[in-house]
Formats: sequence, structure tokens, C-alpha cells
Amino acid sequence: MYNDTRDALVAEAREWIGTPWVPFGRRKGVEADCIFLEEVGRVVVGFRGKHHGYSMLPKDGHLQRYADAELKTVLERQFDRREVADVPIDELLPGDLALFRGRNPHEPQHFGMIAIHPSRALDHVRTLIHAGGDRQRGRVMEHSFSNSQTWMRRLWKIYRFPGVK
Repeated sequence: MYNDTRDALVAEAREWIGTPWVPFGRRKGVEADCIFLEEVGRVVVGFRGKHHGYSMLPKDGHLQRYADAELKTVLERQFDRREVADVPIDELLPGDLALFRGRNPHEPQHFGMIAIHPSRALDHVRTLIHAGGDRQRGRVMEHSFSNSQTWMRRLWKIYRFPGVK
């Protein structure tokens, strides 16, 4: 239904589901945080981006503002961006990378990949694959995105790996 590259990105991201959330983790099945998706891009499309400066301290205002601005800057340099303003959910494609606002509504703080629910593909029900939670309960997970006003409100921008159409 979509192109092979998009399908491969989603398939690789799904292989990470259940991986425990650990800050800066990049090892499938062992540890991951939300930027594990860079590793997904490396495996599928040879993506060579590297992100180092984001914050793991969401309550530290100064550091968080700096790190969130750095996350946005790195994404702008390394990914192809789509503006989000009033993007209908049916225009979000599998393999698109979604950047979300955090506690500060003016800065991004979280990252995930858009997918289509495997058993609801004909209905085009969108899901979100991301690493979230905390050290005790966090993991890479996939859950409904289509019906979530909370996630849609937090959506900041949509990115694509370079060369993915």
C-alpha cells in the first residue's frame, strides 16, 4: 500500500517494541530512548545522523530549554521537514517521524514514528511507535495515535528520513 522503504522502516521500528527505556540507549532488545529511531533509519536507509545534545532532565528549565532547542536544530539539519499546522491525520504516512511538545508548549521534547495498525490497515488507523515511560516501566511501545487528541495537540512537526518519499 505504501512504498517498500516506509514498510521497512515500520517493520524495523516494530522489532524494537518491548526494548526497555534507558536514556541514550541504542541497542535493540537491550535499551532505547525515543531517539532509537535514528538507529532504525541507519539500518533501513543508511541514515548517518547522530544526536547527542538532548536533555534527560525535563524539570531543569535552563538545561531543558537548551537541549530541546538542540533537538530541534539537529532534526532540522538531518531530516526533511513537513509543517504540521493543521495536517490531517490521514496525511501522516507510515515511517514519518513525529516530534512532540513536552511540558513547555513552545519546545519539542519527544520523538516517535507513525505507523498503520496492522489489523486495521484498511481503516488506515494510525499508531505511534516510541520509547517512553521511566526506568521502572518504560519501554518501546506502539499504541493508537488516530484517536488521541492529547498526542495530536502535542504534535510539533513531522520529519522524514532524507530520500524517503
